[in-house]
Amino acid sequence: MTGSVDGNNGLCFSPGDAEDLAAKVRCLLVDASAQKRMRREARETFDRNFTAEANHEALMAIYARAIDGYLRRDLREMDALPAS
Repeated sequence: MTGSVDGNNGLCFSPGDAEDLAAKVRCLLVDASAQKRMRREARETFDRNFTAEANHEALMAIYARAIDGYLRRDLREMDALPAS
């Protein structure tokens, strides 16, 4: 998983629920150790998954899959041509 993990590197709240959001913020305001731990974990998640190098690797994998699919399609089309 590359995103936020509730309680590990962030806190999730119900969309549109201001009370839930306020409760999560209050938790962090009163628990400095949790705040520090989540801040550290969030940075590690970013460094591991969202750096330029990681994005480049993911993009190259997408291109490789696209090229592979394109080449396979071309081969299928060639196989469908009548023999000369």
